[in-house]
Amino acid sequence: MRDRLELSKKLHTICDHIYFQPGSNTTMAYPCIRYEFNGPFDMKADNGNFVTYGRYSIINIYKSPTSKLFDALRETFKYITWDRQYIADGLYHDVYTLYF
Repeated sequence: MRDRLELSKKLHTICDHIYFQPGSNTTMAYPCIRYEFNGPFDMKADNGNFVTYGRYSIINIYKSPTSKLFDALRETFKYITWDRQYIADGLYHDVYTLYF
């Protein structure tokens, strides 16, 4: 499993404002990426673990109805999928699952 700080460095090449598991009292600047560690993900082969990835929830938060961040995420990361979009407090949220 790779280092979380390595992931943070890659995310900073895409967006200036990156937050790892921010607390409820954290003031965020938009657009931003918020990400959380969701545990390890093991790929199995020959009755054992072949490789272990960290599974992260990546949330892109922005004010306008469109964001070009998905293309940048897909170009930067090999194992990322779009999960859903929702609107909360007048902000758009795109949620992705990343294996890193």
